[in-house]
Amino acid sequence: MVDEYRSLYNFLSNDAHSNIQALVSRHLEIHENDFTVVYYKDNPLGYFLKYLNPVAGFLTDASMRIHGFFKTGSIGEIERLRQELNEIQSHY
Repeated sequence: MVDEYRSLYNFLSNDAHSNIQALVSRHLEIHENDFTVVYYKDNPLGYFLKYLNPVAGFLTDASMRIHGFFKTGSIGEIERLRQELNEIQSHY
């Protein structure tokens, strides 16, 4: 599962286990010759796209597979949501 490890799992694992990369991104503001420790960074919504984007794709794909397997008749609705997600993703 190398591909899975290198994707969202890697980001989440870094945050969950508080490795140095996660600590720096969450609690330090680095300046030219100095740094500031920040206890709470109020990151803009765009910061979270690296998490939200893959999760939305995984959930849409999983929904498609589940509804396909159980033949729920909802494939059209999920395909519409997938197209909507693709449209949103095309803007960034």
